[in-house]
Amino acid sequence: MTELGEKERIQILLAEYTSLRSEVNSRISSSYQVVGIGTALIAWLLQQQIGPRFWIGVCVIVAGALYCGRVITYDAMNAAKRVRELEAELNNRAGEKLIFWETERGGLNANYWRGLFVPFRRNSN
Repeated sequence: MTELGEKERIQILLAEYTSLRSEVNSRISSSYQVVGIGTALIAWLLQQQIGPRFWIGVCVIVAGALYCGRVITYDAMNAAKRVRELEAELNNRAGEKLIFWETERGGLNANYWRGLFVPFRRNSN
């Protein structure tokens, strides 16, 4: 067998990067769907008479939401962690900062959440 060259290794890493970015986006989209379904269930539940069935419904909705939220979050965070690792590896191999979405601006990054509450500042560069 022939040895892989640097270009081929980078192509393989980029293929994994692309696949994982797609997975992260899919999980984030899934979380919005779960929130929508949960909201509809809560609206329906609030129309029910308070009694044993109401409380059973509350427990089922809460347990289901917690489970779905945990699975989606775990998968998304796991994929995002690997994407950040790939970004660092690819940038290191390139010798410059070429890709940085998940590391600096992605939705599973603390800076993203700060950006929601603190307006973007213009760089003076």
